[in-house]
Amino acid sequence: MPVTEGGQHLARAEPSSGPAVFALELPRPLRQTHGDVPIPPDPAGDDAGRRRGAAMSRMTSDSLAASPAAADAEGPDRERGRKPARSAFSVVLPAFDEEQGLRATLETLRGVLNRCDRTYEIIVVDDGSTDATPRILAACADVRVVRHGENRGYGAALKAGIRVARHPLVVVMDADGTYSPNVIPSLVDRCESADMVVGARVGPNVQPTPVRSVAKWCFRQFAQWITSTAIPDLNSGLRVFRRGITEHFAALLPDGFSFTTTITVASLLEQRLVFFQPVDYLPRIGRSKIRPIRDTARIARQLLRLGVRLAPLRTSLAVALPLIAVGASSAFYDLLRQGLTAGDAAWLASGVLALGAGVGAEQRVRRRRRGHTAVGDFVPSRES
Repeated sequence: MPVTEGGQHLARAEPSSGPAVFALELPRPLRQTHGDVPIPPDPAGDDAGRRRGAAMSRMTSDSLAASPAAADAEGPDRERGRKPARSAFSVVLPAFDEEQGLRATLETLRGVLNRCDRTYEIIVVDDGSTDATPRILAACADVRVVRHGENRGYGAALKAGIRVARHPLVVVMDADGTYSPNVIPSLVDRCESADMVVGARVGPNVQPTPVRSVAKWCFRQFAQWITSTAIPDLNSGLRVFRRGITEHFAALLPDGFSFTTTITVASLLEQRLVFFQPVDYLPRIGRSKIRPIRDTARIARQLLRLGVRLAPLRTSLAVALPLIAVGASSAFYDLLRQGLTAGDAAWLASGVLALGAGVGAEQRVRRRRRGHTAVGDFVPSRES
């Protein structure tokens, strides 16, 4: 049974496995294509038009043939006329005192993956467990184990497992029996044409507590506002993504439970292709490790941090508009009675200043994106 320490450096992510795209009518290339670029019709039908169409066809074919991305994705299979090999994947499970559900989860996972026609590996990160979790893992010869001497957190465990993953696609799943492994093959298949596929917990068995439902709704509304995207599940613990995403967002990803929230929001803000696929959510086996007050506060802080760094204008609008609305309402009321007060001016000034700060920060973010700077190059972040 191979045992890997969690301190290794994160390996360079492999390139995305999809054919290159050349779309002449768009300002930037598409992520995927399922055919050649169409030749525009020639209404006149003259020889010059046909020659232009033939030249465009040759240009497209030559460009696709010369594209390194296309060559890497298809390799020798393309020359022999066969479909390229399907991407292999690594399954990473963080485990902290999961003796009650770990064995059953691994048995079910093996049964599902053995029927899958892809190469895979299973990695379990023992995040400082003090129960029987290490003994269970010692008996699993087909599982790669990463051990932490002490508990470092959910996000730290995931990052340690991703560092040692050998395959281009990474599946993360909890080891407490809350997610069924049966949906993993379909999630992996869909990730062939995406950067991330999130298992959205919208099945009939999903029954969060009222307090958690309110917090999740607030977080989801803010995330949807700054990303301009409908997000059915912000922090699902079952998802598939390309290893390159974790390298690109390395400095943003925290060590705690807000890892999944962060990678979802950051991917959407950076225009990554993210799909949400409905999955069921089963009762947990064993004791939950979530501390409601502390972890909720950390998720809120991390969401605000992401908004300020990656979507400052929309984040400032979420603050400025209520301030301006309160100031305008107060000013109107005071005008009818005694005239404007210092408090009215303070409300309005605060809103205008917040909006101005957001506009300036938005310009800096857009310049960075035009320069193709990696997110991790300028926003170091750690969750305390």
